[in-house]
Amino acid sequence: MKKLLAILLLLNLNLHAAEEGLLHQWRFDQAKSGKVPAKIGAAANYTGTAQLVEESGLSQLQLKGTDSRAWVTDDYNTVKVPKKSITVEAWISPAASMRWGGIAGVIQDNGDYERGWLLGYVNRKFSFALASKGHQRLTYLQGTTDFKDELWYHVVGTYDGEDLKVYVNGKLEATEAKHSGDIIYPPKATFELGGYKDDNEFYRGAISLHEISIHEKALEAEVIAKRFASRKNEFPLPPDPLRFVSLPQLRWKKRDTLQIEWELPESLPVEISWKRADGTGLRKIPAKAGKKGETLIDQLKPQGEYLYRFTARNTAGTEFASEWFKFDTSFYKFVSLPQLRWKKRDALQMEWEFSHPLPMEISWKRAEDKDSRKIPVKAGKKGVALIDQLKPQGEYLYRFTAQGATEPEFTSEWYKFDTSFYYRLPSIPQRPNPFTEDGMMRTVQSAAKQIL
Repeated sequence: MKKLLAILLLLNLNLHAAEEGLLHQWRFDQAKSGKVPAKIGAAANYTGTAQLVEESGLSQLQLKGTDSRAWVTDDYNTVKVPKKSITVEAWISPAASMRWGGIAGVIQDNGDYERGWLLGYVNRKFSFALASKGHQRLTYLQGTTDFKDELWYHVVGTYDGEDLKVYVNGKLEATEAKHSGDIIYPPKATFELGGYKDDNEFYRGAISLHEISIHEKALEAEVIAKRFASRKNEFPLPPDPLRFVSLPQLRWKKRDTLQIEWELPESLPVEISWKRADGTGLRKIPAKAGKKGETLIDQLKPQGEYLYRFTARNTAGTEFASEWFKFDTSFYKFVSLPQLRWKKRDALQMEWEFSHPLPMEISWKRAEDKDSRKIPVKAGKKGVALIDQLKPQGEYLYRFTAQGATEPEFTSEWYKFDTSFYYRLPSIPQRPNPFTEDGMMRTVQSAAKQIL
């Protein structure tokens, strides 16, 4: 019995130690009928179109960004708030970027009068703002991560009486040492969740909230990393960035096949996803583990823009992903664009230089016509062709098609020229006499004739 009491006492002490300094904590999966009960501290409220939803087994309070809101109180003086140091910790999923986005805060930002604190985001970077006795201005310290819409992030802002810090997914991203002393608050302000609100501005967030915690002490980096690691598998988090020793290099093997080569800092199995720029035709190619690798992307269509990226997973299960890279298959092009010279009144000579010695076909027509005439041209990088039987004062269109073995490899845009370079003139140009209506000048003109 004594052993059991000792174990219970030890567990109680550990629980107390774990919660030391925690002022408020809300788990939004408990939201019901406009209220979010607090695990510790004051309950929160929500209204409007805010709703509790469950996706992939994860419950969250979803704020729409227009007519929904979550908050603790309209006057922060009615609840406990941190005074000397602070940690604001949140598991959130933004649905859209905002110029001034809020996650949790008690803030007033009116010109030179700046008070309180705010964990939020500026455009797509998470931020933490705070005003202190030693620096009575809100400095919006921003992290480095550009968040992706509708993915989950563990975001933490801390202040220990000296340094302001921002952590994203367990990693320190920014530090600022401008502040000192206690946090300074406005006389009255709203304690807002999922938005930015002071007495003259209100920016409602389009964001999903799972958990928000407010501590009256600054958690250490090691503690924050452990808190993230203990729950990260519950959330669909963005993958870590994949680093390269040598970025992917592309080489054409055949007209419809590219070879990709790369080098990583460690041996990892990778998967290459590629698709057309409009998102269609997604395909995936696995590649064996290795620091250096190469693979082929085939069945490419000519004159198309494509996107591709690498994903990898290490033995610990951590997922990595590169950015989306871009390439296009329009490697046939004009070295020298078509030049036009008149040979006769009804005949134009075209000259051009192309990147590859392919046979050409020139289509041309009057601008208002549907049907076109075609001129075949033999294979060669440089080419010359004659367009004749042109009508005067007309507008014409023409374009080039480079022929491959089985299908066209390249088609240019429609170029334009017109044949209106001869203009009809009267046989004897008639100019107005400037003296016709001037009596004095008529006298001068008459005298000049007599002298001559």
